Amino acid sequence: MNLRRLALLSMLVFLGFLPAALAAQTPKTLTVTLGGAGGTGGSVMSAPSGINCPGDCTEVYAHNTDVALTPTANSGYVFTGWSGGCNTIVGTVCTAKMNQDRNVTATFQAAFTLSVNKTGTGTGTVTSSPAGINCGVDCGEPYASGTVVTLTATPDAGSTFTGWSGDCTGTGTCVVTMSAARSVTASFTITTHTLSVSTAGTGSGSVTSSPAGINCPGDCSEAYNYNTMVTLTATPTAGSDFAGWSGDCTGTGSCVVTMTQARSVTATFTLQTFTLSVSTDGTGSGSVTSSPAGINCPGDCSEVYNYNTMVTLTATPATGSNFTGWSGDCTGTDPCTVTMTQARSVTATFTLQTFTLSVSKGGAGSGTVSSSPAGIDCGSDCSEVYDYNTMVTLTATPDTGSVFGGWGGDCTGTDPCTVTMDQARSVTANFEVGTFVLTVAKAGDGAGTVSSSPAGIDCGSDCSESYSFNTVVTLTATAGDRSVFAGWSGDCTGTGSCMVTMSQARSVTATFNDTGLDFYTLEPCRVVSTTTMTSGVSQVFTIAGNCGVPADAKAVSLNVTAVNATSNGNLRLYPGDGSVPTTSVLNFQTAINRANNTVAQLATNGDGTLGAAAFLSSGTQTVGLIIDVNGYYK
Repeated sequence: MNLRRLALLSMLVFLGFLPAALAAQTPKTLTVTLGGAGGTGGSVMSAPSGINCPGDCTEVYAHNTDVALTPTANSGYVFTGWSGGCNTIVGTVCTAKMNQDRNVTATFQAAFTLSVNKTGTGTGTVTSSPAGINCGVDCGEPYASGTVVTLTATPDAGSTFTGWSGDCTGTGTCVVTMSAARSVTASFTITTHTLSVSTAGTGSGSVTSSPAGINCPGDCSEAYNYNTMVTLTATPTAGSDFAGWSGDCTGTGSCVVTMTQARSVTATFTLQTFTLSVSTDGTGSGSVTSSPAGINCPGDCSEVYNYNTMVTLTATPATGSNFTGWSGDCTGTDPCTVTMTQARSVTATFTLQTFTLSVSKGGAGSGTVSSSPAGIDCGSDCSEVYDYNTMVTLTATPDTGSVFGGWGGDCTGTDPCTVTMDQARSVTANFEVGTFVLTVAKAGDGAGTVSSSPAGIDCGSDCSESYSFNTVVTLTATAGDRSVFAGWSGDCTGTGSCMVTMSQARSVTATFNDTGLDFYTLEPCRVVSTTTMTSGVSQVFTIAGNCGVPADAKAVSLNVTAVNATSNGNLRLYPGDGSVPTTSVLNFQTAINRANNTVAQLATNGDGTLGAAAFLSSGTQTVGLIIDVNGYYK
């Protein structure tokens, strides 16, 4: 609405042409005045528009219009307030309700700028009273000359206000009077807190930080700025394990602490442990002990040791055993030293000691020695190796014709020999040749003697003798005067020499008969030269009338010899008019000449003949016969 319309309405009201109610709702005039500083300190703008003062400082507004007036100070000036017809003032904005004409004055005064700065490692804000400074964001403000401004410094969390500089000093509130431009600096220092680290436990390790500062052991505490996030990392040394955090951290991962206060953290390291296992092996026995203590095997054969512990194992064989060496994590036979950087396993091998049992045989006899447990069969195998402490029983068995005479060396007596093989043993078994008694008896009404070869029997007076086993004893019967040897009985038969083999006790009887005849000695004379006798074929030889044997001789004393035999056999003599007897006067062997003295009866018919027969292995075999006469009976 322009001034002309306003003036016209006012005139109509004045002249009474408009009713009073209508006159009350007529437009109203708002007048703005610029006060102070000669009216040049600033300007005022309106909303709705109309006022732009200086320049346009009056405006007519419709009845009841709310007009907001905003002051703007010129450089070097400051708006200091409203007076007049403001209905409300919010901040620096004056609102006038145009229900009447209104006059409003905006006062501007010359101003000086108060500048606030912040310095230091910390943070904070500075505020002012009267308002204007909020630094932080608004760090400069013009104030009317003479204004007393109080500045308050407020540190942020984690920072400390350390004082003013410039137009204020100290650490209290800063009060400045704005008689000139002012500059004030507030110093804020960030708060630091100490992070302390320690280590604990049986193990060892290190703790480092990010950001740097902690390298513990060595450097175990560090001051950090407020709110710094510090990451601690625990690194166990070889042979240790990180067991976890305590204090301001827990768990086993990385420790992250925020330094809003002093912090204390402990890293626990546990020494690693490893098991040493020991076993024994082999045929022997023994024990294994350790230094440091822990192993005493058998019994306690495993032990847990701390990392890097050097453990020395010593093997001690039991009596009768030898330690033959280590296997597993040790070798050789010296004491075993293992370093426990990991689990270890060691085996000690013990071997049972062995000793040789040697058997020999002595004496003139023979036999064998056997053992239980087996091993000795002497005979052929006369030594054996036995384990320590084995009880070996030796049994001596004499051969036929021998007797066991007793033990020598590590056994005595004649009972079975038991030796304990706790050392090398030597035993001698003595075998003696068995002896058997040859007993000779004489029978008949004649007289005579019996002698032996080998010597011993001279019966006569000595009619028994002991002979070694298997000795071949030849007994010869010699008839006395007017007697004739009639033959052997017992272990010999026939009238020839008696040969007994002393494989047992023997008993022989020689029968001598009284002939009533006298014996006449002749110079030995051959009555039968070598004559071939065929097996089983008898021949008759005339003896009387030859070599001085008279025709009336009843018997002759002969030496009979077998030569050139083609097989073994025997020779039998008999009266020329008699039959072939079953007993022999001479036994012979192939190709061996053999002789024997005997007495042979001549034919009873008085023709002085003597029969002879040879018996060999077959009818085609032959033997040569020689007969020498050395006496006769009549």
